[in-house]
Amino acid sequence: MPHPVRLLHTADWHLGKRLRDFPLLEEQAAVVAQVVDLARELRPDALIVAGDVFDTAVPGVEALRVWSDALEALVEAGVPVVAISGNHDQAERLGHLDGLAARAGVHLRTDLGAVATPVIFGHVAVYGLPFTRPVRVRAAFGLDTETVPDGDDAAALRFLGAHVLAAHRAERPELVPVAVAHAFVEGAGREDEGEDAIAVGGTGAVPADVFDGFAYVALGHLHGRRSLAGGRVRYAGSLYPTSFAEAGHAKSASLVTLDGDAVRVEEHPLQPPRPVRVLTGHSFDEVIAAAATESPEEREGYVLVRVTDSEPIASALPRLRDAYPRSLLEQAPPEADVAAPGAEDELHALDPREVTLAFLRERTGQDASDLQLEVLDAALAFEPEDGA
Repeated sequence: MPHPVRLLHTADWHLGKRLRDFPLLEEQAAVVAQVVDLARELRPDALIVAGDVFDTAVPGVEALRVWSDALEALVEAGVPVVAISGNHDQAERLGHLDGLAARAGVHLRTDLGAVATPVIFGHVAVYGLPFTRPVRVRAAFGLDTETVPDGDDAAALRFLGAHVLAAHRAERPELVPVAVAHAFVEGAGREDEGEDAIAVGGTGAVPADVFDGFAYVALGHLHGRRSLAGGRVRYAGSLYPTSFAEAGHAKSASLVTLDGDAVRVEEHPLQPPRPVRVLTGHSFDEVIAAAATESPEEREGYVLVRVTDSEPIASALPRLRDAYPRSLLEQAPPEADVAAPGAEDELHALDPREVTLAFLRERTGQDASDLQLEVLDAALAFEPEDGA
């Protein structure tokens, strides 16, 4: 009987991500360090990253450094890595040193030509299926649009899965096949706020049965933990909240144990250094008053404040950030009023410059700077050419 194989399933690191106004790199580095420590402690056969390593196709130097530092630490700890490109990653950039990295135990699966080449751990063969679109699948395998139509992500992924399983059965039938993929699977709920949508107008979602034949499928793309197909197809979720819609979500890395082809999953919590919260149902003054009773940890977290006030609030954001330095304010829109007789004439009589400056003072609590005045005056003086 082969020894069980253990895989630490993670996804959606989104290195370089911002939470609206605020960069998250400090939080990202801290949570990635927790993942590395967890890998050192658990000693899995491999760490899985199921796509969206980065938040953008061309990540910044600091995001690259967090990734490279994590890989270096994992290599030093003797924990192999299998990572695929997601829809946020630029596949060629992520995998440009795949040959060299593989020698150190870091297996980057970003090339469709390598999908049928597994990384083998004990009795388990792990296949990386990078995120792709039908046109790339057709180009890589010489297919026509009848086989993989444009816009049919399900057909593209179904072809890749069948191609991998056919090669697996022909060459390694004694091993248990596992897939790592990045996709929006039907029945898993909605795509996350702030996420680049894969499914547009319902197109792009794939049925779970495209993964029939794999003992376990380590998925990325959705940021909350979800299980489908009896737990055989799973999302590990993101490492930390990447939007206020994820406030309060429990984050974890999933330790997947394959004993033969039987699957067991154990969650290991991750703790972001700063909480992400949404405060609702209170007036602005009530929020400010309540802030004085909160702990420093709560006040230093990321806070979206939705107040009930509908009238303008003097110096609202500066006052809010005195209480919560990493906060954003959302205010209920004023109730629509029926325009009084002569109101349109009164609007035309207003001076646009004075109205803009008054609005700026109301929102920021400060007068316009020289640069802001210069930009405003240039905008008001602009006259488009005829026909523009």
